[in-house]
Amino acid sequence: MERVRTTRTSGLIPVLPKKIGIGIDFGMTYSGAAITYLMGGNFPHLEPIPIEGVVGKTKFPTKVFIPIEGNAIKIGNDATLQQQGGKLFSLFKRYLGTQWSDQVGTKSITAPFLVTQIFIKIKQDIDAFLRQHGFLDPSITIAYSFSYPGTWAPVEINDLKTAIINAGFKDFTMIDEPTATALGATRVGGHTEILRPGSNILVCDLGGGTFDLTDVKITPTGQVQLQMLAAAGGEKQLGMSNLDKVIALRASAHKNQVREDGLVILRDLVVFGNQLEQAWNAFPVDAAWKARLLYLSERLKIDAFEGWTNLSDWSLTLPNQSQVVLDKAQDLAPMVQAMHLAVRQSTERYLAELATTRSIQTSDIDFVIIGGGGSALPDIHQAFEQLLPRAKILPIAPEIATSLVQRGAAINALEPGIIKDPRVNTSYGIKVYRSEKPTYFCTDTMQAEREGVMTTFYAHYDVYLRRGDAIQEVMHTFSPLYMNAPSVTFTVLSGVEENPALNTLVGEVVLPLAPNTPVHYVIKVFFKVSSDGLIEVLAEDIYGQRAPVLTFQLELQREF
Repeated sequence: MERVRTTRTSGLIPVLPKKIGIGIDFGMTYSGAAITYLMGGNFPHLEPIPIEGVVGKTKFPTKVFIPIEGNAIKIGNDATLQQQGGKLFSLFKRYLGTQWSDQVGTKSITAPFLVTQIFIKIKQDIDAFLRQHGFLDPSITIAYSFSYPGTWAPVEINDLKTAIINAGFKDFTMIDEPTATALGATRVGGHTEILRPGSNILVCDLGGGTFDLTDVKITPTGQVQLQMLAAAGGEKQLGMSNLDKVIALRASAHKNQVREDGLVILRDLVVFGNQLEQAWNAFPVDAAWKARLLYLSERLKIDAFEGWTNLSDWSLTLPNQSQVVLDKAQDLAPMVQAMHLAVRQSTERYLAELATTRSIQTSDIDFVIIGGGGSALPDIHQAFEQLLPRAKILPIAPEIATSLVQRGAAINALEPGIIKDPRVNTSYGIKVYRSEKPTYFCTDTMQAEREGVMTTFYAHYDVYLRRGDAIQEVMHTFSPLYMNAPSVTFTVLSGVEENPALNTLVGEVVLPLAPNTPVHYVIKVFFKVSSDGLIEVLAEDIYGQRAPVLTFQLELQREF
């Protein structure tokens, strides 16, 4: 573990920093924090230093044990070791933004409540750390920044925000995990080459329960500022903790403890959390057994990946002390390859989106950063080398790769302006009508004569600003659906659903058209940023005829 460097002038009087940035990473499987600060005068910038967790390590398990009655709530490793008299909760990060709840005795348990317990413990650790190092001084400003998955929607982020406030944090900012990963790599990953002006970086954060992808760019000035180029992609149900469940199920299958419906799912080589949950439900043992086996499976996974090249099989001790030998070729390698395939397919979809929406080609990407526990997945670097042969895959030490998020969040707390552009917190676009029949059930249709044939047109949603985009002017061109249309109405929506009926109405822009307007008449629609930071939506025709401007306030990520 890294240690805080205490700097003194004349060897006697400690020099305190004016401001401290603390980054907090609430992870699917592990959570932790990091600290960074600037010293006065010519003293160097101190890199983020992980704060001790509940057992003196840089992170602790994201687990909460709720007792049925009487006893105190247990967090982290204390929760993992608790087996009786209550219920152990893990992987509950996935339930934020949903109506999920559970019952322990007379207590109703929700995901925000469990997250609050994690943050209360982290806050206790932080306060103890600051006190120990003499940083609880009224002259020091302490700023907090919390990370969240780039694939999250506002409802999930707001649940997280509620838990942060309930845990006693007051002034804080929030940052998406892929961007935090990029920030962490620029400062602690030992790769200053990515600070080259204009560098294009693909950040791949394969964490415990989510796989996040973001394309960021160093500003032309070459400063340590990141400009978001496109909304985050990835997969909410893909993460390294899924392999713990795979190992536990395959080991139990050797002892005939998994029902046939679970075995069928395993044979399909699934690695997504929602599918594995179905197999997990076909594993009829009690909750304490499952919790203990998951812990043992995780330890085996870590050992197996560290010795992947040289070993051929591993022995796993089940909670009843019986032994199971897992074969690398039959039990583990197929699932690792399935994970590679899922990562590759998700990345390919994202790269295709970059090319379509931002004209960013794979050849434009200079560096790839792989953060999170997935950086230890065997041969993951080679997989990205095949996807992006021109890019440099940056080697980052595993102990740093797994803490890049909390380190980057600390930097964001210290320097909240380090991300150059404010970004949109939800997607915005317009409803349009096209002759292609959508995949979703659509009752919003229009009949119009096109080239002498009556045609049915279906409602679609065209996204102009995607969630996570830097705010900038966007322009699309359109034509009327039919001859002699008196006007064209553009309905502005916010949301991410493909079906426009599932998104939120912002307002409408109506552009009057001249008589005898043909169907190939060109109309331009703009999303522009006004001088006061509002968004203006306007439409104009080829002769400069304009519609009344629709103005609205964006929901910004930087406001969290």
